[in-house]
Amino acid sequence: MKSKEVRMRSKSIMTLAMTAAISSLAIAQETTPENSQTSENTLPITAPNLRANSAAESMIPEAVGGLTALELIPVRPGSTRVPLRRGHVMSLSERLDLGGRILDRDRDYTVDYAAGVIVLLVPVQQGDSLRVSYRYDATKAQTGRFTGDNSATTASLSLVPGATFALGMGVTERSADGRVTVTDIYGLANNFKAGGLQIKGGIYAGERRATESVDLMTGAGSGEQGAQEGSGQAIVQSAALPLAGGTISVDYRAIDKNFMGMDALGGAGFNADQINQFARERGLKRTNFAARGLRMGGMVLGSGMNTVGDSNGSIDWRSMSLQYGGLQVNFNSQTVDQGFTRFNDIAEEDRGQLAKERGLERTNIDAVAQTGIGKFGFTQLGVSEQGVSDLRRRALSYEGLNLKLHWFDQHVEDGFRRFGDLREGDRGQLAKEVGMRRENFSFALAGPTALSYTSRILRDDTGRLNQQDLRLTAGRLTLDHRFYAMNSGFERFGSQSGEEINGAVQSIVAMMGPGVNPDGNDARMLGNSQGMDRKFWGGSYGLSANSTVTGNWFRLGSSEGGIEVQQFGIASQNLNLAVRTQTSSDSFEDRTALTATEQRILGTDTGFDRTNADLSMNLGGARQLTASYFSANDLQGDLNRQWFQYKDKGFEATYRHRSVDQAFGAFRSLNDGERDLFGAMRGNSQTESLVNWAVNTNLNLQYASNSGQSEDGVTQFNNSDIKAQINLDRLTRINLQLWENNRFDPTASLLDQRYRHFELFRNMGRLGELTLRREESSWDGSEENRPDSTRDTLVYQTQLNSTTSIRTEHSEAKFEDGTRETLRSNTINTQLTPRAGVSVTDSHIDRDNSQPDQTRRDYGFWVDFGSNIRLNWNSARNLNGAGNATRDQRLGLTAGQFSGMQVGGDYRHQGWDGQRDLHQGNFSLSNIKPMDWGFLKDVRFNFTADTHRDLEQWKKENRSLGFGGRSGNFGFGFDYRSQIDALQQRAIDRVFTVSTDTTGKASIRADIHYNVRTMPDNSMVMVRDFRFIAGAGQTWSVSHEMKTNPLRDESRALLGSVATEWRVNQWRIGYNGLDDAKLGLVFDEKINDNTKQLIRSMGIDALLFAGSPSPLRLEYRLNQDERNDKRQTRHWFSLAYDQRPGPNQTFGISVTNLNWEHARPQSFAPNQWGLRFDYSFRF
Repeated sequence: MKSKEVRMRSKSIMTLAMTAAISSLAIAQETTPENSQTSENTLPITAPNLRANSAAESMIPEAVGGLTALELIPVRPGSTRVPLRRGHVMSLSERLDLGGRILDRDRDYTVDYAAGVIVLLVPVQQGDSLRVSYRYDATKAQTGRFTGDNSATTASLSLVPGATFALGMGVTERSADGRVTVTDIYGLANNFKAGGLQIKGGIYAGERRATESVDLMTGAGSGEQGAQEGSGQAIVQSAALPLAGGTISVDYRAIDKNFMGMDALGGAGFNADQINQFARERGLKRTNFAARGLRMGGMVLGSGMNTVGDSNGSIDWRSMSLQYGGLQVNFNSQTVDQGFTRFNDIAEEDRGQLAKERGLERTNIDAVAQTGIGKFGFTQLGVSEQGVSDLRRRALSYEGLNLKLHWFDQHVEDGFRRFGDLREGDRGQLAKEVGMRRENFSFALAGPTALSYTSRILRDDTGRLNQQDLRLTAGRLTLDHRFYAMNSGFERFGSQSGEEINGAVQSIVAMMGPGVNPDGNDARMLGNSQGMDRKFWGGSYGLSANSTVTGNWFRLGSSEGGIEVQQFGIASQNLNLAVRTQTSSDSFEDRTALTATEQRILGTDTGFDRTNADLSMNLGGARQLTASYFSANDLQGDLNRQWFQYKDKGFEATYRHRSVDQAFGAFRSLNDGERDLFGAMRGNSQTESLVNWAVNTNLNLQYASNSGQSEDGVTQFNNSDIKAQINLDRLTRINLQLWENNRFDPTASLLDQRYRHFELFRNMGRLGELTLRREESSWDGSEENRPDSTRDTLVYQTQLNSTTSIRTEHSEAKFEDGTRETLRSNTINTQLTPRAGVSVTDSHIDRDNSQPDQTRRDYGFWVDFGSNIRLNWNSARNLNGAGNATRDQRLGLTAGQFSGMQVGGDYRHQGWDGQRDLHQGNFSLSNIKPMDWGFLKDVRFNFTADTHRDLEQWKKENRSLGFGGRSGNFGFGFDYRSQIDALQQRAIDRVFTVSTDTTGKASIRADIHYNVRTMPDNSMVMVRDFRFIAGAGQTWSVSHEMKTNPLRDESRALLGSVATEWRVNQWRIGYNGLDDAKLGLVFDEKINDNTKQLIRSMGIDALLFAGSPSPLRLEYRLNQDERNDKRQTRHWFSLAYDQRPGPNQTFGISVTNLNWEHARPQSFAPNQWGLRFDYSFRF
């Protein structure tokens, strides 16, 4: 019906279009004031905001310019707002004709020129049409929303203070196809206070409708087709009331989806941001109720109920709080309906998380009670999929009276799967624990008697894991208990967190004894321990300040047997005793269930037993006694070792015995430093004895023996060595040596070797020194073929005068086969001048029969230049009977100093006649102390050369040259280094350095290191190291270092280093404004453009008690390594304390933690702790 009426009106409008265009001007001219009078039937309506000074307004000149428009607009009875087809109307340019009657401005109508809207002040009859001619500004936009001047189109009425009724507010919208729509708004805005009650808001109704018109200039019409029409309402109310010392507030907001007049809410006291949010939530209802801080006697209560939603679903929040004295209880719940979808429109900042939690219900309870006996705490979390499954966790704690208690319980039901939608930070770990329960309990009592206990239980329907740790400290008594067990049905080892697994590994490693470090495979191998339990009891008692007794018991096993270890120890100033026994059940064969550390300490062989005993005693003075016993056996054989040592002033005796059965095979289970030696001794026994005795200042005796039995069980061996040195007087000395080596079996002597040495030395004063030596060698046995021999030697040397000395040596060796060998050697040394000398040596060796004779001549020359600078020349010529002669010549300059310079060098030539020549040389020259050359200060320079030539080819030619200095505080330097490769091609480094401040005290300085490296193939690499520092020595300091192609030391590479393909940026920020602490931030970045690798490191350094000689250091590093689109992340933490060194001792302790976050290598544990003690005592 509506569309039919529109078509009928369009036809009548088109019929009148021609006549209206012709008569509009005539009508305007013929109209008289009498024609414009209001009829008796007209209702008097006053313009709401009509200006009082209409006479003044009538004098406003009519705007000129613009384009002319002529329109025919059908009007509806009851309608007052008539939009034109165009906005930005030129002022006073309009002419209106309603039903043949010319209308008068301000009496019959008003105009919003900017919006292009006519407001009629006269009644309209059914079928009336309004003809309007006007001019408009075509240079301004004619499409979009037009609000114009609401003062011309809005009526308002103040009912009571704080309440305002508004009507006629509206918005005109024009589209490019000529369609025009109007939205009218009516409402009541309230904003008032009554006592403490404050109410703010508004109730508005709006209607949106399309208008029709015809452009009489072009004949174009506009219809209602395609326009969105309708009505809607908006209710926004907010109320707050102070009550009982607190506040009660209520908010209600319901805005229809079709409500278009959001701008009207500005009159209700809401700002633009609030109105924009209201617009996004159109179609939603929001209700908020909050009661905060309500006091009832000694109680403070709070409550809240919040809901936002539509017909499809909602989000509901509930909260309650209670505070009474030291008791504080909070309850919160949240329910997100499955059907709610408009998360992007709501105001909550966690809307993204709420979207994930659609279909979930959350409940939180948090209670804290602060009492006279301590602080109690309780928390509970419940998350459930509506009607499906739950996630629950609870925690109870107490702290007070030197006692700390904590209990934790968690259950993840088997059907729960929404872990990725949770907001809990450990949601990844929760996903691993589907269908599992965990119970954790910890207990800690502080004071003179300290007790701590932790328990962890992880279980499902098929099995359980249990870990317990207990520690008691009472005065000098310390007691430890550890327990770790997994029953055979437990298959969820991998569901634990990395921190829990590493904690279990650390606990098990502690059971192995002090000083044991974990293996990187322990965490992985611990998962194979189903059906195994580990129990440990240990303790210590301090007998005195310097004496402690320790003992522990450990058992690892299953229903098939196990391994048991018992240890006992005494540690005191004069006595240290440690005893350890290990026994294994013969039926316990599943050693693969042990961790790598347990296998290393306990072994992997079935039936393996061992006993260790170590004793050390201080018998007073310099007397010390040390003894050790070790034995091991498996199911096949035995192994043992005994060791004894006694020390006193001038005396030391040691005894060792080792034996290994041929059948013994458990060598891989030996956790001993001599394991490889035992393996080589299989089937052998060995005894060693060592004695070193300084009887007095004139007699020193040494004895060493080694005997044993070979692996065949028959062959025996024995060797001994006896030495004696006798000082008859201060000028006469006798040296004796008896050495024997025997190997034999019951049927024959395989080796019977003897060596006897006698030497007499006499210092005859001015007559010189005389040495007589006799050596007798006997080589017998079925495996020996050398002849026995006797050698007599006479050596005489003397100082002829203050500048000349001679030395002569004559020896004759007689062999069992009748042959002999004679040596004659003579040497003369003479000082030609106080600073020069010469030396000559001539040696001849004569041999019988066909063996070659040998002649050797050595020449030497030296010149002393003073200041430790000495030139040495030596030439050695060796002529042997075979006709092959050699030559060795050497020229050396010892390193010395003169005139502030240091010089040194050496040259050597070795020749084999007609075969080969070898040349080696080096030289260095440098200044010792910096020199001043005019305006150049601290000048330094150096030159070095190191060469090697063999067979007419250079094997090495290294040269370097350096020069540098400063002018004022500006420093500079240049260094040149070269080296050749195997093809005798040269590589060169040219290094330039600049420093703007050599003192290091300037507030801003720069250090530049620039290296141009030329390789043998003429390729060049630029090595840059630029460093900028600001604020050095001040409260704040900042440094930035940039490196390009930094060098990596490589001893086998040319120039001793290799240029890497990295770009490095390093930032350091330090803060020294605290009296007793220093803080620093670091950031490092390494980029390899070729491999597309990026390494970043960020960290914090803190030095606490910086003014103390015993500071505490804290370091944290976050490292990331990205390559091949993969990221590896690790966290590293260190806490270190170094005590100020004392006169006799030093002490240090450090704790480190390495935690992997992404892409952990298989050989590393996810969370690795390290503890290090450093203690030294000097006596």
